[in-house]
This record gives sequence, structure tokens and C-alpha cells, in this order.
Amino acid sequence: MGFAIVFVAIAALGQPQDPPLRPQQATPEKTLETFVAAWNKRDEAALYPLVMGAKPNAAFKSFMKSTGRMWPKLEITVRGVDPGAGQARVTSRVNLTQGQGKPTPRTYFEIIRMTNDNGNWKLVPAQTPEEARQPIAGLARYILGEGFPKLERKG
Repeated sequence: MGFAIVFVAIAALGQPQDPPLRPQQATPEKTLETFVAAWNKRDEAALYPLVMGAKPNAAFKSFMKSTGRMWPKLEITVRGVDPGAGQARVTSRVNLTQGQGKPTPRTYFEIIRMTNDNGNWKLVPAQTPEEARQPIAGLARYILGEGFPKLERKG
């Protein structure tokens, strides 16, 4: 009897735990809303859990420090969500404003790739030079600490 109780206790403790479900990542839209809010506040700790594969790193800390007042501000309008099995493509309009004074925002239309990681939706960072030209996927890549992929010159 004592062996069975000890075995059950060890087996229960040895099981890997899923990461906690985060209400701010319950849907692709909530994750994007949380990402934009954290980005605009320069909340480094809040950004890492929102990006697939991200963890604290020196490169992103350096990027944050070096941008100073030039930190880009984001606004996003979700136009639609195309869900799949654990994946989603979010069609959105992104306004990116950077600079001092009253800079004019640049507007992008971006299809943002997202993945569901054990119930928490996360941004998929840019994987190609084309994706890196989009603000959300490109900034997500910066959060990984990898910067933008090298853009190949044509011609």
C-alpha cells in the first residue's frame, strides 16, 4: 500500500505541466491587443510570452535602449481572422508612428501569422525577408533578438 501511494505521488510530480492559460492570449485578437499595448508601453517582460520562441535576450534589450524617443508606436485594426488547426492568419491594418514632434503614421496591411501554444495564441516572427518588411512580424523577430533577416539585393 505504501509503495503504491509513493509511486502515484512521484508519477504526479514528474508529469510536465502545460503553461498556464493566459486570458490575454485566449484569442488571436486578444493576443494582438495585448502585444500592441505592451509594445507601446515598452513592457519588455510582457512581450516575450506573446511571441513564439521568445525569451529575454541582450539583443532586444539593446534595441530597446538604443531607440530612445524614436520607439515606434503601434495601432492595429483587425479586419478578419482565418483560423486553422492551431494556426490563424489575422488580416489587419497597422499604423506605425515613429519620430518626434507630430510624425505621420505609416499604414500597412498585414496578414499576421499566429499559432496556438497549449491554449495561448502567439505571434509567429518573420521568417523571410518579405515577412520582415511587415511591422508586426518584423518587430516580433526583433523580440527574439535576431533582428531582421538579411534583405537580398536584386539585380
